[in-house]
Amino acid sequence: MKTINVSIFCDEIKNEKLDNGLYGEKENWDYIGICIVPTKNISSLVKELNDLRCGAGHKYTTCENKCCYHEKNKVKIHYQEYDNTNNFRIAERWCDVILANQSKNARFYMNILGINKNKLDKSYFKNKGEKTHVNENIYNRFFRTTVIFALKKFFSDYDKIIIDAVYHDTGNMNYHEYFKTQPLRYINLNEKKIVCKCLEINFIETNNDNCLNDENVLLQLVDLFLGANFNILHNSSRNKNKVEISKKLFPITKRLIGESKNVNGRYYNTYSMSFFPKHKITSNMSDFEREIIKNNNFYVNREMKFQRDGQLTIFEI
Repeated sequence: MKTINVSIFCDEIKNEKLDNGLYGEKENWDYIGICIVPTKNISSLVKELNDLRCGAGHKYTTCENKCCYHEKNKVKIHYQEYDNTNNFRIAERWCDVILANQSKNARFYMNILGINKNKLDKSYFKNKGEKTHVNENIYNRFFRTTVIFALKKFFSDYDKIIIDAVYHDTGNMNYHEYFKTQPLRYINLNEKKIVCKCLEINFIETNNDNCLNDENVLLQLVDLFLGANFNILHNSSRNKNKVEISKKLFPITKRLIGESKNVNGRYYNTYSMSFFPKHKITSNMSDFEREIIKNNNFYVNREMKFQRDGQLTIFEI
């Protein structure tokens, strides 16, 4: 039996109200980003990413301050903080690792799911008598969808996929009644080829003190990938450094939502991005109608406002 052990690292962008360009209407989007790493690859991948923190051509883990910026480079790499020059330069070098991680030699895998909550009937996600936590319930439901889809896509050749651990960036999902255990329990009960060894999702906060730790490094990596793709989709920032990061990763995004059916594409079996729902789900639908439209409502082709609004020149597309 062909088996693989993986660990999963997760981040989110939630409740972003964005102009869709139609009559001034705002769309309310959630994004779930996950990075799946075969557990055997974690140590070598983290070492490579940490070594790239040194911008003077040395390896950070053995640099001993030869670069004169050693302590400044021990910093949390976060999409919201690319104004910091050191943060930005490290993120640039990490982009090269993401670009080099192609299907034939993949060491890690990324999946993003975008959820347009304007098209959801939120009453469908309420527990009995519940008036709050609806947004968290939506995230909880689609989180397991994101994980299951990615595992089956990227590891279709395996008979058994064992999840050793799941790590999630801290946020309000820490306090959701079911999120820590329910997605993993659901997978164990309903998926024959996927087994969760871990019984709970681990919430981890990253800061400058722990930013070199294995789990924190990979949470920073998925934050970079998710943040850049969010900007490519929505053109949400004019910050020079964020624009440069988005330009670097644009070739991947273009392939994911423009050429995703090319099974021979360099990133086809490494990265994935999809959106839900394509068609609005309303409260007057029967359960049967909802189920039918739900299963045919994921889509990949979508406008990239970063390109449309002129952040890229014709020579960069």
